[in-house]
Amino acid sequence: MSDMLVIENFINGEFVPTKSHIDSFDPSTGSVWAKVPDSDETDVNKAVDAAKKAFLKWSSTPVQERSRIMIKIADRLESQLQSFAEQESCDQGKPIWLAKAVDIPRAVHNLRTFATSILHDTNKSSVMDGIDAFNYTIKQPVGVAGLISPWNLPLYLLTFKLAPAIAAGNTVVAKPSEMTSVTAWMLAKIFNECGLPPGVVNLVFGVGPKAGEAIVKHPDIPLLSFTGGTATAKRLRASAAPFCKKLSLELGGKNPAVIFNDADLDKCIPTTVRSSFINQGEICLCTSRIYVQRELYPRFLERFSEETRKQVVGDPKDDKSILGALISKEHLAKVKGYVQVAEKEGATILCGKEDMNLQDKNKQGYFMRPTIVTDVSDDSRLIKEEIFGPVTCVMPFDNEEEVIERANNVQYGLCATVWTTNVSVLHRVSRALQVIYLTMSSMYGLSVWTTNVSVLHRVSRALQVIYLTIPVWSVCDCLDDKCFSNILNNVQYGLCATVWTTNASVSHRVSRALQVGTVWANCWLVRDLNMPFGGMKDSGIGREGTTDSMEFFMEQKNVCVKL
Repeated sequence: MSDMLVIENFINGEFVPTKSHIDSFDPSTGSVWAKVPDSDETDVNKAVDAAKKAFLKWSSTPVQERSRIMIKIADRLESQLQSFAEQESCDQGKPIWLAKAVDIPRAVHNLRTFATSILHDTNKSSVMDGIDAFNYTIKQPVGVAGLISPWNLPLYLLTFKLAPAIAAGNTVVAKPSEMTSVTAWMLAKIFNECGLPPGVVNLVFGVGPKAGEAIVKHPDIPLLSFTGGTATAKRLRASAAPFCKKLSLELGGKNPAVIFNDADLDKCIPTTVRSSFINQGEICLCTSRIYVQRELYPRFLERFSEETRKQVVGDPKDDKSILGALISKEHLAKVKGYVQVAEKEGATILCGKEDMNLQDKNKQGYFMRPTIVTDVSDDSRLIKEEIFGPVTCVMPFDNEEEVIERANNVQYGLCATVWTTNVSVLHRVSRALQVIYLTMSSMYGLSVWTTNVSVLHRVSRALQVIYLTIPVWSVCDCLDDKCFSNILNNVQYGLCATVWTTNASVSHRVSRALQVGTVWANCWLVRDLNMPFGGMKDSGIGREGTTDSMEFFMEQKNVCVKL
């Protein structure tokens, strides 16, 4: 116990002891590795008081100075990438290599992006002809921002909220997940080292029903930014409603990938394996429903299963491990429970039961093989509900209209991927999908895979309006738009989706039809922070991104001057 890491709340620039702590488990071993404050309303009140006192000075601090401090924080964080990645891995269960490649660099990028964007912000103005008056706008920070971030991408998503909040001149009371609090606590040390004034950022650790609820209901917190589960968000909205708080909710997803017959499987297969199982499937943007055009379905399924079986599950400290451990014992049981339900319903478990050959030290950890399920009914819980684990369902479809209907038939609408080179299809599907985020053509950089200059031009024009990525999944020449959209959209979620086809026309139509916030075409997780991010339906309210986040964390007023 003497070597146990014990963290404390960070309030007004100091680490403040709390009355009690809760256990934080290392998912890879199942053992307690840290103690986290079990904060209550009293702790939250102290943090809010500190934030209120700091607000007047911080909000009037020149943007150049705010930017300088934030860039200094980003630089210091980047210099400690290895140690932050190791602690993130211990806390969350993800492989260290993944935290080094994604989580910590993206946290650095978040800080730098918003630190520089505030230097180039402009206001609007308008002259009223014939009235001798002109109008201009003033943007002002809102006040104390309440930030509640999740456990799957702890530092990455905390900084995605924190950076725009303080860049805009707000002060912050943040509650990271009680299951993954350590890197936020480490970041607080950097705040002091880099000269962030006391009270600008306050971190209160603890569980949602106590610390989280106190933040949501506090009358001196006028805006809340929350990332987490849809059920929790509904309770949050009800609690915040009497206070008329400004809300940004980034919630769950049940994201489809649509793969047409013209898909290039050499590009599509590895990307879809990654989009389905990276971070143990614990990303709201992960692909959990894969619709493959029937002609391609047998070939895709064979290669997809073969590649999935190659994914190494094991010790997050081992660079050979592609997947680490799930976040908790309870969550592991929940995810496995979905697979058991599928089996009882008559579904086929194509892979996922193979031995993981874990080391002795990891045998009590929360590990699970990536699992592929086929022969699933569209009404199954596996299709309708967010699983948030390494489980994906693969199903055939016949035409465009059918697959759009099925893809949209969930309560979520976060993102989708569309694989095609047919711009017309891409446009139609993009319009139909009930999602906000769409992408086409690559994994880590925006590209359009086509030798047709006309197609390239049309796609480029489309990308100026909405974010699309398109790897190729299958060729579709005769498609029924109405049937397709009905199938894909028949769920309550609308976070994201993927579409794979070399037919750009198909890709475009499908992207229009899918009811999701993001559609990736022929790629997945290609992100530009300048573009809006969020979901339709039960996948969220509002958008995040450089412009959208800054608008959320500021109030805009109009001033009219009569000459």
